[in-house]
Amino acid sequence: MRFLDLVMLAGVNSDRPMPSYDVELVALHDLISQAVSVLLADSVNSVKQCLMEASVTKLAVFFGKQKANDVLLSHMITFLNDKEDAQLRLSFYENIIGVAAFVGTTTILFIGLFQAISVALTFCFKVGNAPRSCCRCFSRACRIPKNL
Repeated sequence: MRFLDLVMLAGVNSDRPMPSYDVELVALHDLISQAVSVLLADSVNSVKQCLMEASVTKLAVFFGKQKANDVLLSHMITFLNDKEDAQLRLSFYENIIGVAAFVGTTTILFIGLFQAISVALTFCFKVGNAPRSCCRCFSRACRIPKNL
């Protein structure tokens, strides 16, 4: 985004026609979202885990609420289905809070997500305290009622 901002500023003093900032931003979002979708759908779980741990919150901010919900959350929620890879689930629990705090909890996806995390508490104790602390942080950050 910084590059796009700099190009737009440099183009002000140029004789060339100026591309629309909004059009270029949408093109950049589309390009990055395609690459992120490929990485989050990779068959190797360490690729998914690496992307989540390195930049998932930054990507949520970059994409904005709607696209973060569509691109990031739609893939991340599926990581809870992987019963074989406890490290991937742990990475999910450690990184979902940043995305949740940015996107908000008004979507039905987050209500289901919180319930899935709550159910996972009974099954995921072998990965440590991550699910439990995730639920606490999630409910505090998103102001979810305790009776959910």
